[in-house]
Amino acid sequence: TNGKLNPHTFCIDEIDHKIVDYLLHYKGGTTPEIAGYTNTNRWLVLNRLRKLQRKSKKQIGANLIYYYAGEKSGKKKAWWINQKIIDT
Repeated sequence: TNGKLNPHTFCIDEIDHKIVDYLLHYKGGTTPEIAGYTNTNRWLVLNRLRKLQRKSKKQIGANLIYYYAGEKSGKKKAWWINQKIIDT
């Protein structure tokens, strides 16, 4: 491989996989958008996003996903997948 990883490595269950799928597909998303997609509430999604972020940081020293409060690709206060470290 070229040193890129499968973002699903850090998922623990179906909800995590759905969150990662959403971010891979849309490149980024707000907590309410992801909550709608996963049929859960935004607090659960937020906790999962933070957990995925911590886990990736701990295991590979880089954030798989990151939060950006400003505007990017027409979204504000959204979570983004770190394209530099994943398989594309």
